[in-house]
Amino acid sequence: MRTRTARGFTLVELLLAISIIVLVVGMIVPMVRAFSGSGGVDSAVNEVKGYLLMARQEAIQYHRDIAVFFLPPTELTQNSRMMVFERQDRLVNANDLADIRNWRVIPAGYGANLRRGLEVVNRSGDNLFCVIYNANGYVDSACPLANTCIRIGPKQGSESGERPQAVAISRATGSILQFERRR
Repeated sequence: MRTRTARGFTLVELLLAISIIVLVVGMIVPMVRAFSGSGGVDSAVNEVKGYLLMARQEAIQYHRDIAVFFLPPTELTQNSRMMVFERQDRLVNANDLADIRNWRVIPAGYGANLRRGLEVVNRSGDNLFCVIYNANGYVDSACPLANTCIRIGPKQGSESGERPQAVAISRATGSILQFERRR
């Protein structure tokens, strides 16, 4: 007569395995949350660079002045935003290229929100500014020099442990330079 061997797990073994998995997941989740929170500035820098590169490419491809407007938080949106505009054929005020009335939103650049708690400011500390690319893909001479140096990071006075990062745009070539964080 043959003897049967059990081919499964007992209830006790299954409960023990499930409890070990729950304990391990419970210890890992806080570490993953802490790690993913520190990437907020890095992802915001990549998003800003992506919008600037898209605007430059649009300017070159369609031979038009294209601007990326950086907008501060408002009552409706608590996050800083970016929008890509093209210059209208007929300027409302030809002396002021930075006047938003002289621009219209292009479909591809309708807008992006940065993560809550982050801000984008230019070298002068303004959070409402624009970077203008001309039809050759260079930063337009009407664009103030302060707008070509951008700081991306936690809002001033916040308790975040994240360090801000700097992005600079070459006026001569339109290329984007990112400065490494100091450790």
